Amino acid sequence: MSPFSVGIMLRSQVVAKTMSRGMAAQVKAPIKLYSTEGRYATALYTVAAGQQQLPEADKDMQAIKKLLDTNKDFKNFVNSPLVNRIEKRKIMEEILKKVNVGPLTMNLFDALAENNRLSMTDNVVKSFQELMTAHKGEIVGKVTTAAAMDAATAQEVKKVLESFLKKGQTVQIETVVDPSIGGGMIVQVGDKYIDMSVATKKRKLDELLEMPV
Repeated sequence: MSPFSVGIMLRSQVVAKTMSRGMAAQVKAPIKLYSTEGRYATALYTVAAGQQQLPEADKDMQAIKKLLDTNKDFKNFVNSPLVNRIEKRKIMEEILKKVNVGPLTMNLFDALAENNRLSMTDNVVKSFQELMTAHKGEIVGKVTTAAAMDAATAQEVKKVLESFLKKGQTVQIETVVDPSIGGGMIVQVGDKYIDMSVATKKRKLDELLEMPV
């Protein structure tokens, strides 16, 4: 199944629980997120924006993030493979009712539970926050390097990332240190992905050398 088909399916799951398909305005997400958790977050974003309930959905997701950050039992629960899907779905519904989230957010997490993907909760929340950041004209630029960048390098990278932006947008730099890339860097700005890591260059060279002459 293509990413597009998966995205349509997820939006349909969220929409079908609250409204007929014809009632939703067609809303395009500010950036494309290609991961599975990104498509769940996009489903919530597009449905909430179409119903003019984006602030409410944002507030709900912030409340869930707070739970993840402050309640170890909740985080262990959503990540646990030991609780069966049906029971997990019921418990999650009870928790979200206590947090007083709206119906759209409730239905998103019901879809996650139904598909046995509550372990993605943390990343779904992060993906939704990324969409909201882009919605406000702020783009997250994720830069992965083998070692921490010094201030001068970080400033230079920021200038390069700003060249990708549209008028009125600003960029927030998120840095990740991953020694396994060997050197160079991997840059992701919105739906643009640039891999300049030594590890990838080496892999491509190895693949080239292994090709028959």
